[in-house]
Amino acid sequence: MKRLFSKSNKYLQTMGWCVLALALVQCQNCQDIKSNNTGAYIRVVFFLNSADTAADTVQITRRTPGVALTSGTESDAVDASSVIFALPSDELTQTYSIQGTFTDTETNETKSFNRTIKVDFTRKISVIRPDCGVSEDITITKVTDAANEELVALSSNSIDTTQTEGNVKIFLK
Repeated sequence: MKRLFSKSNKYLQTMGWCVLALALVQCQNCQDIKSNNTGAYIRVVFFLNSADTAADTVQITRRTPGVALTSGTESDAVDASSVIFALPSDELTQTYSIQGTFTDTETNETKSFNRTIKVDFTRKISVIRPDCGVSEDITITKVTDAANEELVALSSNSIDTTQTEGNVKIFLK
């Protein structure tokens, strides 16, 4: 043992340090993968009608179940062109309710809206590396509004909320 760590055996010492460094790097990469679970969200964007290409600002007066990335509570009024909801971690479908008002630019009248949308999605669990755990891929498969079927559309099936058109489009009229 004494001979293994002597000055004359630099090759083994260098190899030992390399193995240790490689193990630490692998563990750090594994930690980065495990801590990258930021949650799954959808972005609902409001449009006056299906011909509009730019989102319209509405006053949202109630949204349930809660809102993930918007300040305030479920019943605080918020002026926004979109709202971001969290997807549940233990189900494959979620119903969201949004109430508010908007200004109809054609008639210059303030009108109210009340929408209940149902979002269906799938989850695919996969192993990244045996020592690092799993990853989860979520795909939005369908969005429906039972009362206003033609006034809702799925614009993206990914959970990327940075897109300007969002994941779900709601047409107000």
